[in-house]
Amino acid sequence: MTVLRRDLDNILAEKGAEALLLYAESFKDANMYYLTKFLAPDRFILLKKVDSDPIMVINPMEYPRAQKESIVKDVRSYMDYNYLEVVKSAKEPKLGGMKFIATVVEKELGKGTNIYVPPNFPTIVTDVLRKEGLTIKPMFDVIGKARETKDANEIAVIKAVQAATEKAVSEAIDMIANTEVGANQTLISKIDEKTQPLTAKRVKSFIGHKFLDQGIIIEEELIVACGPRGSDPHYNGDPEDKLKANQPIIMDVFPRSERKRYWSDMTRTIVKGKAPDEVKKMFDAVLEAKNASVDALHAGA
Repeated sequence: MTVLRRDLDNILAEKGAEALLLYAESFKDANMYYLTKFLAPDRFILLKKVDSDPIMVINPMEYPRAQKESIVKDVRSYMDYNYLEVVKSAKEPKLGGMKFIATVVEKELGKGTNIYVPPNFPTIVTDVLRKEGLTIKPMFDVIGKARETKDANEIAVIKAVQAATEKAVSEAIDMIANTEVGANQTLISKIDEKTQPLTAKRVKSFIGHKFLDQGIIIEEELIVACGPRGSDPHYNGDPEDKLKANQPIIMDVFPRSERKRYWSDMTRTIVKGKAPDEVKKMFDAVLEAKNASVDALHAGA
């Protein structure tokens, strides 16, 4: 039994749940991916009774690959549940698809079972399942709570993504450090034998290419913000913003592993030249808070 499976069973039992139901794709839905370790762009079904192995039900196109790649051992095709007949029996195809889900859930979990679904479970599907006599209840902090405990392989992947992030940011800092200071305190760099102002776009592009080389991807725009605008929370930095000397430059980088899906999140504030006294005070305050947080950490917290 995996750590995730053990923790999930314990948490479900504590909440009085008898079964768990997910219906989602797994590229964006982290819970579905972590319970199946299978990537698919279209929604599929995952059912699990407490203290029992999960069942994965997926469309025929993805079925052969799911059998090879998913950590779920019991993988079934929609066709095992008369998918076409059920869908055709409904007045509308989309309603038929929802009735099909109800058919699968009723057969595998049964009416009267307390079936828990995550908060992002489709409301319209919930309505159909309840109309078919199934007991559906929303759950909070169940799968996420189980995912808090990482096994050795997960920890290794997280460390690898963090190491790649640290390397890319360190090289970006070196690039900024090696610039010259031009007119109006603008940082000047040499690119393709030409000198030009160093912009937020150039730094973001530099970091992004470093990530791609290591199988790390960026799902949202990185933050490279210089000067007073950097104090605006999550101001990304306009691509044409010119980086300046003697002003704080904030880099907030949050990539993830393209295949393993684990994330890193790293923020650094640097100054090319002399940091203003106000910035130094901010640095000292953040360092003090960080050290206090580290001192408060202990195993089992």
